[in-house]
Amino acid sequence: MLLLAGLWLIHQVFFADRAVILAWLFPLSLGCLVAVLGHATPSPPLETVAAPRPVILRARVAGVWERQDYRWARLDQVCDVNGMGLLPAQATLLAIPHVSSAAIRPGDQVQVRGRLVQDAWGWRLEAALLETRKRGPPWSWQGLRRWLRQRWQQQLHPEDAGLAIALVLGERGGVPDWHQEAYRQFGLVHLLAVSGMHLWLWDALFRRLLTRRLRMLRWPLLLVMTALAGGKPPVMRALSALLLRDFAHARGWRVKGLRLWSCAWAFECLLFSPRQDDLGFLLSYSATFFLIVGAGPSTLPVWRKALRASWVAFLGSMPLLHAVQSTVEPWSILLSPLLGLLLPFRLVASMLALLPGSVWLAQLCLFAFRTLEHALFQLGQGLPWSPWLCPQQSSLLLGLTALGGLAFLVLPKRYAWRRGLCLLLALTSMVTRLPSSPSLVVVQSGHGLAVLIAGSQQTLLFDCGSASQAPRDLVDRALLPTLRQHSLAPPQHVLLSHGDEDHVNALPALRQRVNYREFAIPEESRRILHGFRPWTVEVLGVAASMQGVRNDGGHVLSLHARGRRAVVLGDQEGHSLRELKKRIAPGPIDVLVIPHHGLSTDGLAELLQHLKPREAWASCGAEDFPLPAAPLLQHMGIPLRTTLEGNLDWQP
Repeated sequence: MLLLAGLWLIHQVFFADRAVILAWLFPLSLGCLVAVLGHATPSPPLETVAAPRPVILRARVAGVWERQDYRWARLDQVCDVNGMGLLPAQATLLAIPHVSSAAIRPGDQVQVRGRLVQDAWGWRLEAALLETRKRGPPWSWQGLRRWLRQRWQQQLHPEDAGLAIALVLGERGGVPDWHQEAYRQFGLVHLLAVSGMHLWLWDALFRRLLTRRLRMLRWPLLLVMTALAGGKPPVMRALSALLLRDFAHARGWRVKGLRLWSCAWAFECLLFSPRQDDLGFLLSYSATFFLIVGAGPSTLPVWRKALRASWVAFLGSMPLLHAVQSTVEPWSILLSPLLGLLLPFRLVASMLALLPGSVWLAQLCLFAFRTLEHALFQLGQGLPWSPWLCPQQSSLLLGLTALGGLAFLVLPKRYAWRRGLCLLLALTSMVTRLPSSPSLVVVQSGHGLAVLIAGSQQTLLFDCGSASQAPRDLVDRALLPTLRQHSLAPPQHVLLSHGDEDHVNALPALRQRVNYREFAIPEESRRILHGFRPWTVEVLGVAASMQGVRNDGGHVLSLHARGRRAVVLGDQEGHSLRELKKRIAPGPIDVLVIPHHGLSTDGLAELLQHLKPREAWASCGAEDFPLPAAPLLQHMGIPLRTTLEGNLDWQP
């Protein structure tokens, strides 16, 4: 945000009156300060994580997701019936119903009983019992949203109905998982989520569809669409910008785009908590800044203006997305204009489906749009760099790439050598890779395990699963950012300790990002893996004490590098640990990743005496505390670190 503020001030210094700078400096600085303080709030420390406890809550169902064996709901507008004040203001949480027969739909007001759990990733309700409260009358906002939802579900194909509900009501639970993944893969999530762009589209549609006598209905209709979308921050920021623009035009003022941008920014920081829409807040303003500054002349053909706008929006969002998820989505440059062109027609067709005589026309149009969209996605599936996973790139250098690309477009053609220098800067920073350091990293995964063993050239992933996080979140919000943070190459090899869900359930999501090779070795055997210098990676196959007990079997890693040593375990316990003691070289070692998330002590004492670790690590979640292994480690004088504090990393 400070970078954007600096760019805006530079623009005003060179292209605006000095008096204008003083008029805008205070709200801009105040908004920037509020944004920085809001987005820099650290994660809660261990001592602030609440212990699980039973609660009775009232809430609104924001979304419902169905799976083969269970369903879960996302709740917002949460109110504690007993007034205990356990949840912070504006909290959202996931509820996992104890029974799947509860007839709940997005928008319903519910009363829920369950066990409230908090971990480092948020709040959730376990063993929840949901009871639907009395629904609002048909003429209320809740009733109108419910009527729209039911009408689309009855009249349209499930995929078209899910998209219509997502684009108008902001509820993406009805969009198929594969469809959401396709949008995410090609960097098109901004087309799927209700955002400021959608409100600008409604404004453009109302301007063209309403006759001169009905123009007075444009603002009431915009307010209706804002209310239907739930008044979310992205829609409110667009509404404030439209209001400021129309007010200035009514007074005869000429308002530059950047001044409108900065005023909407300052107002949003003053009226809303920036943490409500963290990444969306940053992406919206950065992409809009680049769109305003990099807009081409009005004489350009429409197709060139669309491609230029898509290119500069890509530049504005690229460094931020890379800093969050280590990926760059270059195909969004071409696909955003194509699918964005379908968006207003899809919105109009969805509204036509609400009229009894126009349902057939809406179904025909939406079928054509869906067919075209599927064809584009199938064509893009085989393309390289969709998305481009590049954790060894620097987000800062990609920011320089964005600025260089923007300057190349903005500078007049008479500055040929300057434009060439900017283009050279952009290309150089795009291909520059940061050197990686050999590391052992246990990724923060809650109740699960994901361990990265990175050499100078290759990376090995030991397990990738979690019972606390959704598989997609573990990959996109934990594993890939860890690769970028340590400048590590994507994992080329995957080895599993065993096959439980909390150790493997994120592998399908990872497969959509990385092409890796999975391997295993027989029980009671060992193998040395090459290509991970300076690590010497020894894999030991462990035999289960009883057939069918997966925790006891699987694999164990013994790592050696530069005279230092670490051992990584899965969920082995009891007989397996005692047998492992006979096969593994004695200590002392530097790091031991203790088994079964620190929940088991059977056989652990003997192994600790054999290996004599200087430090013990546990991959666990807040729901696992207090750890049964902690008193044993304390008694033996071995320091314990857990992933609840964050990633655990060690460089030999």
